[in-house]
Amino acid sequence: LNDSLSTFHRYKVDYRVQTLPHSLYHSPISHAVRINPIQSQDFEKDLELINTFNNNYDRIVIPKIGNRDELDAYIKILPTDKPLEIQIESCRSVINLKEIASHPKVESLSFGPLDFLADLGAPVFSAREWSKEIRNLLTHTLSQIIVAGHAYDKYVYDGPTTILEDEYLIQDTQLAFNLGADGKWLIHPSQIEKFQEIFLNADKKLLDEKEFTQGSIKRNSEMFDAASLRISDNRK
Repeated sequence: LNDSLSTFHRYKVDYRVQTLPHSLYHSPISHAVRINPIQSQDFEKDLELINTFNNNYDRIVIPKIGNRDELDAYIKILPTDKPLEIQIESCRSVINLKEIASHPKVESLSFGPLDFLADLGAPVFSAREWSKEIRNLLTHTLSQIIVAGHAYDKYVYDGPTTILEDEYLIQDTQLAFNLGADGKWLIHPSQIEKFQEIFLNADKKLLDEKEFTQGSIKRNSEMFDAASLRISDNRK
């Protein structure tokens, strides 16, 4: 949201966020606060805004992190010890995934495909223009983030699908689910239902541990073993 607004409208949104009803912060919904990069003119204002929340949020989302040193610089300045979600949006952040994912303050990683392509220098503007090669690159990068995140027991979220037609959202969400992502950023309420159909209802034929009395089973001419059971449990 913040990236899509002019500076004037950002201030108006910040004011509305600051004046949200206090009861909202005590709802069962998890709340995250995304701040601007440390070099941004809005960063100091974001710090002031965070202080008005009185810790009534669950995590802070930090963009444009390239390595562990940059992450530590944020931690020294932030007026909170809340867990962090780090947006992986650059070539440097992908190269340094291990040191970012292993940081004890990091709770989750999220992929920023548009910023990543911009940093890479890929000659694409609209997601509708993405070639097969670009989509393969983004799939590979997302898989790298998932591997690094899960290696250190961190949640990993795919970035948003900017085209609002269902076919694009379904394709991207199914891919993220199949790769093992824990969720996906959404940018419009119309995307919620399709996302839930895939991430919350996709696995209707979960394996039962009781079936594994002899180490493996055969179902529909396919062998399933203990690793299959682990995969099944991950989707419950």
